[in-house]
Amino acid sequence: MTKRICFDAYAVLSYVQGESGAQRVEDILTACRAGRMSACINKLNLGEVYYRTIRSLGQDEADELLKLFNQLPVEQIALSDDLLWSACRLKARYPMSLADSFAAATAMREKAVLLTGDPEFKQIEDRIQIEWI
Repeated sequence: MTKRICFDAYAVLSYVQGESGAQRVEDILTACRAGRMSACINKLNLGEVYYRTIRSLGQDEADELLKLFNQLPVEQIALSDDLLWSACRLKARYPMSLADSFAAATAMREKAVLLTGDPEFKQIEDRIQIEWI
C-alpha cells in the first residue's frame, strides 16, 4: 500500500510561492508521478488556494495556477455530505477555521497524512497523522 498525502492550502501555497516546505511538496509530487505515493486535496481547500492567489496576484495568475494544478497527480476530493458533517463535527469541537476542518476531515476519511505547516492543526495531532513542513 502506498503512502497517501492530503495537502492543505498551506502546503500548496508554500509550493507555489517557493516558501519553506516547497521542496517537500515537489518530492511528494515526484513520488506520485512514479507511483510510490498518492496525494489528494479537498476541493474546498483548493478553492482557498485559488481565492488567496486572486487576492495576491490577480485573477489571471489564479486561473493559470488552477490550470497547472489540474495537471498534477493530485486527486481532487469533491465535497460530499459525509465529508461536510465530519468537518462540521471537527469545527464544533476545535477552534479552527472551517477550511482547516475540511482538510482534517479529508485526511481522516482518506486515511492520509495531512501535509501542513499551519499551527492550527497542533490541537488535533492526536486525531490525525500530520507531516509538518
